[in-house]
Amino acid sequence: EAKLRKSEEKFRNMFEHAPVGIFHFNEEAIITDCNENFVEIIGSSFDALIGLNTLKLPDKKIVACIEGVFQGRVTDYRDVYRSVTAEKKTPIIGKFAPIFSKDGRIIGGTGIIEDITERKNIGDELGLKSLVLEQLEEFITITDLDGTITYVNQAQVNAFKRPKSDM
Repeated sequence: EAKLRKSEEKFRNMFEHAPVGIFHFNEEAIITDCNENFVEIIGSSFDALIGLNTLKLPDKKIVACIEGVFQGRVTDYRDVYRSVTAEKKTPIIGKFAPIFSKDGRIIGGTGIIEDITERKNIGDELGLKSLVLEQLEEFITITDLDGTITYVNQAQVNAFKRPKSDM
């Protein structure tokens, strides 16, 4: 019994201190447990999330992911999630997977989500910088560490009348 208790404590610690949001839902798609990172990412409270039916969420992409879990599939989500239990919008990526009983029945599922706000902001910034580089009249060339050209701007394409792939 002490060994079982130690094992449960170990897995509870991993669940609670994971660097991502984790939640569990039962065979009715009701959230039964979640870690603090999940609560923080969603911008809600533990009490508001426990008991929430994930199949009744207004986000149809999330609902499709949960339905896929009940069909035995691992599913992926990538979008801006709009919390129904708080006024928060968060760009997230998520992975959802079924949990099976010993006899092979699906008895619920688990979801792991990550807040990608920082990555999205970096991507938006890079996209803006790329747009600016494309508008410059000066030639811009970017190479990797080996000297291989990885980018030329539109000014060079226009001047040399060659597609980017040939430069």
